[in-house]
Amino acid sequence: MYRVLLSILICAFILLGCVHNQILLPNGKVIKVELAKTEEETERGLMFRQYLVENEGMLFVFPKDDIRLFWMKNTLIDLDMVFIDSTGEITSIAKEVPHSYIGAPEEEIAQIAGFGKYVLEINAGLADKYNLKAGDRLILKIK
Repeated sequence: MYRVLLSILICAFILLGCVHNQILLPNGKVIKVELAKTEEETERGLMFRQYLVENEGMLFVFPKDDIRLFWMKNTLIDLDMVFIDSTGEITSIAKEVPHSYIGAPEEEIAQIAGFGKYVLEINAGLADKYNLKAGDRLILKIK
């Protein structure tokens, strides 16, 4: 009985872990995402982070599809930025967005715009590595 209960709990844990805060890519790869939903989380984003694990990223969640403008102030790592609409379709990708440094003058800080309800920030080069392109549909498993 103990083994059956333990097996059920392990399966439930695995399934719950697979359901929330992940993005399934067309090639079957999974990106684990940290969510930025609040204004404060969105403003901070990946500021001051010195690294990002390869298959992890940050997903910015907005109320509806719209033009999104990102300012990369104090973002210390190069990124790919994937703009995703409310249906999960990639609308555009900004590749190899350059990092900034703490105290960088405003005119040296990258500004990136795109359209969508979601914006996924991942390590620079991953969009090409996983062959992501506009028109691809992603499955967002977020809570």
